[in-house]
Amino acid sequence: MKHYALVVLDVDGTLTTTRSGARVRKNAADWQWLPGRLQKLHELEREGVKIAIATNQAGVAFGYLPQQALHAELERMLREANLPPDALYVCYTHPKATLPQFLEAENEACRKPHPGMLLEAMQHFGVPPGETLYVGDRPVDEETAKNAGVDYMPASVFFHSDIS
Repeated sequence: MKHYALVVLDVDGTLTTTRSGARVRKNAADWQWLPGRLQKLHELEREGVKIAIATNQAGVAFGYLPQQALHAELERMLREANLPPDALYVCYTHPKATLPQFLEAENEACRKPHPGMLLEAMQHFGVPPGETLYVGDRPVDEETAKNAGVDYMPASVFFHSDIS
């Protein structure tokens, strides 16, 4: 399998699931690692692969979760995965947000399927699209990868493969 210098991953459904068993988080702390995810991230880190997280978190835009609490949980996730704070790319906006401060502007490029978060991660880590892989669990993730010009792999395949 191809070696990638940068692997960017989605969060919900890719790395984590809810503790409550609900489809979406009931509160900011309602998450847990999916089996094998943390171990795979540590393995990639040992192999020198750069890792970033790119996630839409629209629950904030609709007032379901406070931004600060959710961000703190995402930072806790980064610490458990041994990732630096600058490896996190989050889009809290949504075009139909009920909280005006999170209403996505028409030309905003962060919310998937726009490629903004992936482009920012590649620029930050100095890795070109041809050496970048995006891992996700939904069609919007695959579309995001296409829009960013990077390879895509479903989480179900990625976490049962050897990419190095």
